[in-house]
Amino acid sequence: MKTKLTNVGFLIRSQLLMLMMRTFIFLCCVSVFGLAPNDLVSQNSSIKVELDKSMTVDEVFDLIMSQTDYNFIYEVGMFDDYPTIPVKKGRISTNRLLKKSLAPGNLDVIVTENNTIMVKESPGSRRRPQIVVSGKVTDTEGFPLVNAVVLIKGTTQGTTTDFDGNYSITVPYPENILEFRHMGFETYEIMVGDQTTIDVVMKETAQALQEVVITAQGIKKSRKALGYAISQVKSEEVEQRPEADLARTLQGKVAGVTITPADGQTGTDSPIRIRGNVSITGSNSPLIVVNDVPFNGLLRDINPNDIENISILKGFNASVLYGSEGRNGVILIQTKSGSTQIGQAKTTATYSTTVYTNSISQLPEFQNTYSNGGEGEFQPTYLSNWGPAFSTLDTMDHPYAGMADIFPEYADATMEVVAKPDNVKNIFRTGVGTTHSLTVSTSQEKTAFNISAGYTDEQGIIEHNDLKRFNISVGGRAQVTDRLDISSTLNYSSRKVNSVYGESIFSVVYYLPRWIDLTELPYQNPLTGESVYYRNDTNPLWMLHNTGVNTETEHVYGTVNANYKLSSDLNLTYRAGYDSRHYNSFSYSNKGGYDDNSFKTGYLNLTSIKDVVVNQTMILGYNKNFTEDFNLEAQIGVNSKITRYSSNSSESDGQVVYGFLRPSNFTTTEASYNSIDENIAGVFGQFQLAYKQYLYATLSGRNDWGSTVEKANQSLFYPGASISFIPTSAFDFGGNAVNYLKVRGGYATSSGYPSAYLTRNTLIIDNLRFAAADGSYPVTNRYSTRYANPDLAPELHQEFEVGLEANMFNNRLTLETSVYKRISKDQIVASPLAGSSGYDTQYINLGRVDNKGIEIDLGIDLVKNDNFSWNFRNIFTADESLVVKTTETGANINLEEDRYAVEGQPFGVIMGDYALRDEDGNLLISGNGSSTRVGEVITSSDVGLADKVIGDPNPDWRLTNINTFSYKGFRLSAQLEYRHGGEIYSSAVSNMLQRGVTRDTEDRDAAFVIPGYLADDATGEPLLDSNGNKIPNTIQMNPGRISYSNYYNANDLAMWDTSIFRIREVSLGYTLKRKKGQSLPFQRMDFTLSGRNLWYRAPNFPKYTNYDPESDGLEGDSTVPSTRRIALGVTATF
Repeated sequence: MKTKLTNVGFLIRSQLLMLMMRTFIFLCCVSVFGLAPNDLVSQNSSIKVELDKSMTVDEVFDLIMSQTDYNFIYEVGMFDDYPTIPVKKGRISTNRLLKKSLAPGNLDVIVTENNTIMVKESPGSRRRPQIVVSGKVTDTEGFPLVNAVVLIKGTTQGTTTDFDGNYSITVPYPENILEFRHMGFETYEIMVGDQTTIDVVMKETAQALQEVVITAQGIKKSRKALGYAISQVKSEEVEQRPEADLARTLQGKVAGVTITPADGQTGTDSPIRIRGNVSITGSNSPLIVVNDVPFNGLLRDINPNDIENISILKGFNASVLYGSEGRNGVILIQTKSGSTQIGQAKTTATYSTTVYTNSISQLPEFQNTYSNGGEGEFQPTYLSNWGPAFSTLDTMDHPYAGMADIFPEYADATMEVVAKPDNVKNIFRTGVGTTHSLTVSTSQEKTAFNISAGYTDEQGIIEHNDLKRFNISVGGRAQVTDRLDISSTLNYSSRKVNSVYGESIFSVVYYLPRWIDLTELPYQNPLTGESVYYRNDTNPLWMLHNTGVNTETEHVYGTVNANYKLSSDLNLTYRAGYDSRHYNSFSYSNKGGYDDNSFKTGYLNLTSIKDVVVNQTMILGYNKNFTEDFNLEAQIGVNSKITRYSSNSSESDGQVVYGFLRPSNFTTTEASYNSIDENIAGVFGQFQLAYKQYLYATLSGRNDWGSTVEKANQSLFYPGASISFIPTSAFDFGGNAVNYLKVRGGYATSSGYPSAYLTRNTLIIDNLRFAAADGSYPVTNRYSTRYANPDLAPELHQEFEVGLEANMFNNRLTLETSVYKRISKDQIVASPLAGSSGYDTQYINLGRVDNKGIEIDLGIDLVKNDNFSWNFRNIFTADESLVVKTTETGANINLEEDRYAVEGQPFGVIMGDYALRDEDGNLLISGNGSSTRVGEVITSSDVGLADKVIGDPNPDWRLTNINTFSYKGFRLSAQLEYRHGGEIYSSAVSNMLQRGVTRDTEDRDAAFVIPGYLADDATGEPLLDSNGNKIPNTIQMNPGRISYSNYYNANDLAMWDTSIFRIREVSLGYTLKRKKGQSLPFQRMDFTLSGRNLWYRAPNFPKYTNYDPESDGLEGDSTVPSTRRIALGVTATF
């Protein structure tokens, strides 16, 4: 029994107290001890301690009572500020343990015959005066450490250092130990004694030698033990940025990671690739893990201001424990709500808000000298701008003069034909975005709670494009017992995005006649809603206001973690995750477009998708030092993932009443339903043997059972092995020149299961395929045109990786580099079948793709002193891919758009037609075609030749440079990027040149000749003169003839190198902190002024097109351009 008394006489009945006193007198067994009692209990009594640790006095009493028949009575809170007692594993005398526990106080200890020990303050004793300790915390170079934690060891009492590294703390006893902590530095401890000033110099861990990082399956590992690459992104690198999409804030910040936005619209996708592509037909997107559980969503569903940290696992060795789902790399995200910390009693609240503008980054520099038309003649309805100079034109009938019945104001109206330089710019707007985020966290010694909420509202650069997102997350943690720790999170997010058909709209907008401003003209009939335009086409503004795609996603996901310490060596973890997502899509067009089946008659496509994913993982961990030199750390786990997917969709055509968007308002509607159930179960293990903390060997592996293949192929095992060696620790060399050196290497495998239902034939019910004479539709069904392959197996992937990590010159230089090679075989590809089989394709295992690359992250502290620091960080990536095998016949596989997998070529090369050339590479020009043909380039399609590979869009290498400056409370960072190489076919750029709209085409007064030799227009064979020599082309043409439907008709002549310089991000911040004695209402306040995508230059594109290859996912189409964002953010911490 243990009783804690707020007042001894209050909690114990008076009779019991009298009985105890009489017992003391009659048995004469009362002993009163002072500061240092001799024998409180039997000398033979001893206590077993399971492991080395520090214990509070309360914990010591609990331990004694659990192993003996002694009980304690004392005043509650009496020992809260007592120093902790360090104990060693083994047996210790109970007397000795009690003496160490009670030594600091002036106490009376009364022991009764029934083994009850009463502890109280000695009568008349004075409490020792408390000690005020102050000092400064710096690193080895004297640089003050801000926010270093100073704790009285074993208690929750503590403080943090201010901006100058100063601290002050009140300590109850000289025996108390102060503990100093700071990220990236070794923990420092010192007993107070009689010191009142304690200045501490903390030693920086070489690249956080003892830093513990979260790896696959939430397993915590010492960073120096890892035999693979892991990159980390700090929360301050993504917070308060003018981006609703977390993915875009990561651009350029991690070696080996490529993020390419689909276009400049708000809310569009930002595909992520880690170390390239490993699958020809499967997904190449990385696995996202939030709070140790796989996340069934996108990064733009997550509030960037709720991020605690991000880790990126790049290689198979790093992600092997996730099985096939981790083959494309893993993004590990710990949120603030999922990272609650216990131990220190405190409550903090942080509110941040950011306001930003969203504007078009750059537009082409349009020529404003020439009107539309051709061959120098004015044609008011032409899109091409090869007409006469504006200076030769006067007025003309207004384009809408013929629509007087609809717009009487334009009857007999005329219009001056003059250039309108801002006719394209006026279609855009400057959008405004706002984000608000609130985080409240509170913690006690054994419990902690966090709640985080965020709201984002962002307008795009065109009307009807916006995003609204709401996030709320709650998380908690409880140390239930000394052995059991439980934590959980619950999250809700709602995202609404309204977007437009950017390509349909802007494929016309950029080529408008320079004298027409659509914003000055009506775009639809006010009575019928039909499109009106200056030519027989659909007005782009009508499309903007009458078509679109609206999506809404609601996401509920949560986790439960339980960690139980079975013994000092064994630990059991159970983790469960629930993820429910509901997605609705509303894609529509009102009727009224011109001569276009979809826009003319109208349509409505509705989609509703619901999926639920349940993840469960159990891990048994083992960690034991066998000797002083050898340590074994192991984890064995099981994992289960259950996915339930269902979708309802309908397609409606033929709108009846304009503007009413419901299926009932369309003449035909077809509905469909689909459901998929998938199960994956896995068993995994990881065994790490360490020798003297400088040599680590790790074996890992996982066996998966997947449900999308037949039973014979469902089980698949993929192993991994890695080694980490630290020569600086092994041989004690380097000194200040080489502070830390780590060499690592590894081999691992992974797999990719196919999509569902490829191993069995599927039946399709098609009730509208045939119509009977009476107008009815007989029920019919048919097999899919895809032939089943019951032998289809998962893809297999292998990777070899070596790396080097170093800190040099007093840790002023940090280096991390990796070199890898991947082999991805048994690729799942669609093999064409003979028409006589009755099927089109069959999926088989055949293809192979190889990847290799190098990643370098080099950081240099160019300047570092008390007031000023300058860090110069360089992130370099170079990778290559090779398609070794596609199908049995070596067929080219179309991936998307103009991208293909071609044997012997890099992954995703571009195929198209091409200009014919002679053996010396000279262009072949039509020398005997019609009068409108001679002098033009002959293309492969002109003479019936097949398309070929005309370019590789993959860059040769990428470099990011991040400069970070700090001066007192100010900080400045600038992220500069360069992408070298990679070609794309750009219809956007070629059309601008063909249509004569940019300043690149202003020089058009003279005649031009395309360099090359004349050839037969029908065969492409060079024409020869009487001497048998090739005939140079001397046919003169005006610029309009050369550009429009001539030179750029050949796809390969519309290829451009995508090398680009970019100022990705610039940020200027200031931190205001409350200093000692100030009465400010906040602890700190941060102000941040930032900009993104501030400038770019693609030097190999025509100068005045100002084209940004990133604006459309490197596909070269005309769509919503990239944007520039300027933001002001304020964060207050209370």
